[in-house]
Amino acid sequence: MSTAEATRSDVAAGEAGTGGHPWRGVVALLLAAAVASAVWGEHADLTRALRLLTSAHPGWLLALAGALVLWSAAWTAVHATASAAVGLPARGELRDLTRTSLAAVALNSAVKSGGMAGLAAFLRRGRRRGLPDADVSAGYLLAATAADAGFVAVLAGGLVVLGADGDLSGADVLAGTLFLLLLGARLGALLLAARHPAALRRVAVLLRRLRSRLTRRPAPDDAWAPADSLAAALRPALSRPARVLLPAAAAAVVDLAGVLMLLAALAAVGGGAQPRLALVAYVSSALFASVGPLPGGLGVVEVGTVAVLVAGGVQLPTATAAVALFRLAEFWLPLAVGGLAWSRIRGGAGRPAPSPRAGVWLRRGSALACLVVGVGGLASALGTHTARPLERGLHPFRQAFLAVEGGHYLLLGSGLVLVLIARALLRGRRAAWTTAVAALGTATAGATALHRPVAVLVAGAATLAVGTSRQAFTARGDSSLARRGLAVLVAGELLVAGYAAVGLYRLDDQFRGGTTAVGSVTGALRLLLMLPVDAEPRTVHAAWLIASVRLATLGVVLVGAGLLVAAVTGGHQSAADRAVVRRLLAEHATSALAHFQLLPDKHWMVTEDGRAFVGYGLSHGTAVALGGPIGAPDAVGPAAEQFLALCRRNGWRPAFHQVGEADLPLLTGLGLVAAKIGEEAVVDVTTFSTEGREHKSLRSALRRCERAGYRVQELPHPLTDDDAARLRVVSDAWSADGRHRERTFTLGQFDVAQLRETPVLAVLDGDGEVQAFTNLLPAYRSEERTFDLMRRRPGSVNGVMELLFVAMIDRARAEGARGLDLGLAPFTGLEDQPGAPATVMRLLYEHGGALFAYAGLRAFKQKWGPRWEARYVVARSAGELPAVAVAVARLGELPRGRWSRLRTVPLRWPVTTAFAAVQLWLMGSGAYDPRVHRELLAAAGSNWELLLHGQLWRLLTSPVVQASPGFVWVNAALGLLAFPLAEARLGGRRTAALFLLGDLVGSVPVLLATRLLAGTGLDAAGQHLRELDGGSSAGTWALLAAVAWTLSGRWRTAALSTVGTVLLAALVLDHALADVQHLVSAAGTVLVLAGLQRRPRRPDGELPGADPVPARDRTPAAAG
Repeated sequence: MSTAEATRSDVAAGEAGTGGHPWRGVVALLLAAAVASAVWGEHADLTRALRLLTSAHPGWLLALAGALVLWSAAWTAVHATASAAVGLPARGELRDLTRTSLAAVALNSAVKSGGMAGLAAFLRRGRRRGLPDADVSAGYLLAATAADAGFVAVLAGGLVVLGADGDLSGADVLAGTLFLLLLGARLGALLLAARHPAALRRVAVLLRRLRSRLTRRPAPDDAWAPADSLAAALRPALSRPARVLLPAAAAAVVDLAGVLMLLAALAAVGGGAQPRLALVAYVSSALFASVGPLPGGLGVVEVGTVAVLVAGGVQLPTATAAVALFRLAEFWLPLAVGGLAWSRIRGGAGRPAPSPRAGVWLRRGSALACLVVGVGGLASALGTHTARPLERGLHPFRQAFLAVEGGHYLLLGSGLVLVLIARALLRGRRAAWTTAVAALGTATAGATALHRPVAVLVAGAATLAVGTSRQAFTARGDSSLARRGLAVLVAGELLVAGYAAVGLYRLDDQFRGGTTAVGSVTGALRLLLMLPVDAEPRTVHAAWLIASVRLATLGVVLVGAGLLVAAVTGGHQSAADRAVVRRLLAEHATSALAHFQLLPDKHWMVTEDGRAFVGYGLSHGTAVALGGPIGAPDAVGPAAEQFLALCRRNGWRPAFHQVGEADLPLLTGLGLVAAKIGEEAVVDVTTFSTEGREHKSLRSALRRCERAGYRVQELPHPLTDDDAARLRVVSDAWSADGRHRERTFTLGQFDVAQLRETPVLAVLDGDGEVQAFTNLLPAYRSEERTFDLMRRRPGSVNGVMELLFVAMIDRARAEGARGLDLGLAPFTGLEDQPGAPATVMRLLYEHGGALFAYAGLRAFKQKWGPRWEARYVVARSAGELPAVAVAVARLGELPRGRWSRLRTVPLRWPVTTAFAAVQLWLMGSGAYDPRVHRELLAAAGSNWELLLHGQLWRLLTSPVVQASPGFVWVNAALGLLAFPLAEARLGGRRTAALFLLGDLVGSVPVLLATRLLAGTGLDAAGQHLRELDGGSSAGTWALLAAVAWTLSGRWRTAALSTVGTVLLAALVLDHALADVQHLVSAAGTVLVLAGLQRRPRRPDGELPGADPVPARDRTPAAAG
């Protein structure tokens, strides 16, 4: 068969299914009207059928899924063995062959073509692999004939059963006869091709002429050529009949799997396992499909199969539910999956991704669909609904408990995931797309379990829409986090399931009705799904087992899902990438902007071999790289190409900001356009001198500083707490004058952690107060030195900044450097630049003094006699430069709004945020209903008797629950003071650890002392031992003591004295046992920290390429 002929066959198959026969439309309308009438008349039975579907037996549903997998695999085997029979290669291509087989099944289901529409899928596959059309057609025809032959055995069995029961009707005989005639025609064609090719050629010519007369189109002269090619392809297979047996056997497995699907569907909805009835109904459905006017026998199969089941003694609602489930597995699911496979085959294996604009809209639409389903799922899970009443006293938690049962659990989990990954979908992450499809499917299942048809339709439509947009999601996530998340989910759930099963079995006598081994395993699985268990607990231990399993399951799911969401959303700075970037900077960086690649506002695109990277920021669809790629000389080119490819996949607008002359040929060679944006000043430190008339004003400024007693000193490195506090005073005063503000992206911000990584030069007055300072950045592989922050105290002597610059020049010369980079002078040196962008920048330079002092900045840098190096912005076209300029301004030049700062609070203060949220929740619950507080205190509080009985875990839970109901404002205020201070000084992990450690240090000694007092007969001590205790105050005072200990010098003494004075005063005035515990917690924490401080500690903050320099004084005379 030629290519043109195959194309005509595809078109003819399409016409056969969609047009060419107007009577089919009339029949379809009549059939639709009949179905609508039947639905209206039997709506009560249909409602019962829907209930049967939603309560289907999970075991039989699993069997149905297994039969469907067997059915799909058997179809693949049919085509694989048929292709091998005609000499086509079939091994090593299982995945592609499976996809093509599914596409062929879908085409045959969607097009009424006698099973030949699927040939189009195999022809496209064959042409992609360079296989002859005739060989492909022969293989498909052999597979189709084998499928019919395999069905003959099932058909014969069904007709025999019908005849034995006396239920064989005329319609059954007619349908069977028509099917046998079709099979005979195909077998006759095959035999003619094998033994009498001339006769087959005459038949082909006759059919072509008949078609020509009917369609009024001339027949081609070589009408017999396809028949000859087909006969030649079939002859090797038919010459050895044994080759045909394998496709026929695989086809028989297809029909047997279909019988099993109908059997499982019937049993799942309560119809019982009836193999004989399932066989008869399946045969009838196949016959109905062959005579039905619509593709796949749509309508006729459903009505006819239901009638057969009802005639076999099945109730109408049960039969309707069984047929609906069967057709879902046998027709609709293969149609959907095969349709996706066909769309992929039509595009070919190398189908390109959507255009950037189309990809952006696909990602936006997918994110919107996920948000709609996610928010709807959360609202549905947490909304008002009928459910079994809970124990009294838990009213504030009612919706929280109901949300984790059954379908609500599915909606809650999928809703959270969908909302969390919406942003990652906008970024085009493939892992986010996979997670979204799975979560949407889970949401559909949850809505089905809750009998919400509208939600089922919305979630199902969203699943289909997002599932078909896979090619718009190509960005990669963090695979290591994904593996950890899956490992946590799988291993954690298995561990919890084992704990639950063993617990249920061992506590057999503590459950009403007892438990068995099988029942324990089943109960454990139900607990994992947050479903009610049959075993009713009779004791506190049994009830605790049930609650602990559910809590452990939620914990595992939250941790695992959190890791998966982190992998999907793709945090832009991972520890592994940061290590690679640091190494590449140390080995290859020569730019003055290199150190800013480590700022937290950067994303990194690291090449797969780890030899180069591009650091960039994202703003409203624009990816702005800071400088050019950094890495090995032969790897920076591929890095730039991969960055541009990343931007194309994600629909971003790429740009490179402040690119030097060295990187310009590489980027323009990739088709990008460069525009000059200014010049960078570099002072030659080897020749610089303050002598000469041109530096007269500079010498005057230095003398003013000398008369004021100013001197330059390099502060100890790394920076101490005292020095950091002194620098913060200067920085805050610099920011408060209204003319300056913090910026980012191309500049650093005042951050103590970042300052501790770099040497700091400070100008001190005669009293040792800091008047100005700057921090020096690592040089890496550059022969030039540079700096970041330049802060001065308002009111300091004019010339203090000149004093700092001279000191930096002198330091760079002493280190053997060749230059000092003074930074960019924007919009300068553009006099000879053509084009509108240069004109706009010149106007900003000349008339933008009201906003930015561009001319003054140029003049200040010019007096140092530097050389000027051009800097460029590189984009895809000149038309994109305005958008790039706005993106650069948003990334670094514009101040952040209050909302942006507010959004970063949970990221910067995670422990503080968690503490505040938990305390607000628990205190609010106790204020709403004091009974809730009593139950929480009983569940999490501690006393001597409980600890003595082995419940030591209460030492970790009691600090979370307050001892008094309602809002304990003193503890809340104390926590909101202590936690931020501790997290800023100690970090999140140490803060959480010291909070728990401080409570332990205070609780255990006080409990032991109270027990000794009770042993002496003191009644008050005995009463205290029996009372349930809790509260966060002891741990909070421990945090304040720890913060005071981290200070140095007189600040530490003053802070510790303040904490001790307050605690002693409270003890003297109140005489409460809690005050004793507070004092012991604070003192014990200080003792622990003092012991740890004696251990040798490695200095932190060391960077590759940054050589520490001893502190020394720099006087104006030495600087000159």
